Amino acid sequence: MANGKSGAGKAAWAALLWVLTAQAGIDEGMAAFRAGRFEAALKEFEPLAAGGDALAQLHLGMMYEQGSGVPRDSALAVSWFRRAAERGNAAAQRNLGVMYATGRGRAAGLCPGAGVVSQSG
Repeated sequence: MANGKSGAGKAAWAALLWVLTAQAGIDEGMAAFRAGRFEAALKEFEPLAAGGDALAQLHLGMMYEQGSGVPRDSALAVSWFRRAAERGNAAAQRNLGVMYATGRGRAAGLCPGAGVVSQSG
């Protein structure tokens, strides 16, 4: 190769750059959220969440659950919590369970995990 970098090497550097950029976006979003600058937090979290970042998805879920800078929307909160939970985020799994257990985001009694609990014993 003329420049000494393989395609795999370039891909690895691109992936590392994306991870560092994503972490910076999460950090900036968290700082904005803590400062009550919810519009700025939303601008940081939305593209990361859409790209599959579980932490950003968790925080968007929390924003919609609480109505922090966005209209309170249990269905959207559940949607974001579910996406993060499917990626293994434990806090999102807990929040999703609480939402289901309290009937927010879907009709009470239609908890998809209810059968799993009763079948596990």
